[in-house]
Amino acid sequence: MTTSKTRWTVSSLPPEITLEAVIAPGVALYDASKYIQKVYPRKRSRKAIRPPKGNLEALFVHHSGSLGRDEVAGFMGAVRFVMQHRGFPGAPYHFWVSHDPDYDEQGNLIIWRLAEDSYRAWHSGNKANDMGLGLCLQGNLTRHGMSAGQEEALEAFLPWVSQHYDWPWEKIKGWLGWHAIASRWGGRDKKACPSPKVEAWLRAYISRT
Repeated sequence: MTTSKTRWTVSSLPPEITLEAVIAPGVALYDASKYIQKVYPRKRSRKAIRPPKGNLEALFVHHSGSLGRDEVAGFMGAVRFVMQHRGFPGAPYHFWVSHDPDYDEQGNLIIWRLAEDSYRAWHSGNKANDMGLGLCLQGNLTRHGMSAGQEEALEAFLPWVSQHYDWPWEKIKGWLGWHAIASRWGGRDKKACPSPKVEAWLRAYISRT
């Protein structure tokens, strides 16, 4: 995919943000969790670290509900808001995809990691936070739907999740969730998230796997 957007270079990113993996041709995962921890230190909470016997079991897809700012400022704004105004101990999601996707100097579309797997993120409530990973698609997707870049990111990210976490692809219905149906995994449902448009896309994706 070509883009006229300014591309991130290694030198333009904060040194705490590093390449974690190229997860598919043209799509890369960058780890920003250390940078977030430096700027907004995680609050001391017994709930921040997952239970010792906790196993990762599902991925929950969300939308941020508003467009916000581009690039790193976008997810940093989301972290700042939930920590300073909603009292969350740390990042609300593990992964973030900008509505107007970011690209690195090699032209890879960037998916940002906001929190380590060993830490809870605060996205779906209750048990779903204990055993789940949260992925946020930036924007009010009820109003304008996913961007083409976000669809491209999901198409690459979901197979990587299956392989990386050893979740069987043929059982995708068992591990791919979203906020509107989080109660299936012990979370709290939120009908407007990640929006009917994204939910329809996810159901269609599951049906063709």
